[in-house]
Amino acid sequence: MVILDRVEGALEGLVEGLFTRIFRAPVQPAEIAKRLERSMEANQSVGVGKVYAPNSYEVALSRRDYEAFERYSESLERELATYLQDRARETGLTMISRPQIQLVARDSIRPGAVQVRSWMQDPESIEGDHQFEFTQPIEVPRSRRREPQSATLTIVSGPQNGQRYALPPARARLGRGLDNEVVLEDARVSRSHAEIFLRGNEWHLRDLNSTNGTYVNGYGIRERALESGDRISLGGVEMVFHARR
Repeated sequence: MVILDRVEGALEGLVEGLFTRIFRAPVQPAEIAKRLERSMEANQSVGVGKVYAPNSYEVALSRRDYEAFERYSESLERELATYLQDRARETGLTMISRPQIQLVARDSIRPGAVQVRSWMQDPESIEGDHQFEFTQPIEVPRSRRREPQSATLTIVSGPQNGQRYALPPARARLGRGLDNEVVLEDARVSRSHAEIFLRGNEWHLRDLNSTNGTYVNGYGIRERALESGDRISLGGVEMVFHARR
């Protein structure tokens, strides 16, 4: 009887493994972003007074997963580059140029897998390399540059209803932990749930891999630009964002 149970268990594991490989969920952009971040952190170079992060990245996917992104791969590469550049800045890493990211398809990669290579490359060589197109950031003329918005968050639900937070000029973290700029006393909120930050003259909201998700006007988000009057929900705690010049 014991032997039969072991055989049945082995066959069940084999079948489950086979179905997992065949019907594995497609790769998500958020997963690619995390793999890029890990590669960036793993391949740092220590310089004189600075720690450098790679500025060239290759993301290899299975042909099936790559085809899901092919129609908007350039836009996705730009978004991933922006995410990686922000993460480097937040962690004190230096990049000698805007990161260049290229998605490629490889027959040797199984569906659902992501392989990332990263290295340092001279910006001048990137400009002349057909494989990686280097794009300079667009500078806004000083005469047209607008002053950053000041902003507040007002909690409109739960025991903190009516409490208002003036957001600092650069970045504010929201969560249950006492080290956050906006502390939300609710068990549904993760310790480090989300962050609000300025990018140029726009405030953005980013989810920090929270347990119960981040929502703006009823829609779940990973990252989104905010407009005055937007209603934000963190794990069920409701608040309203207001910005003014």
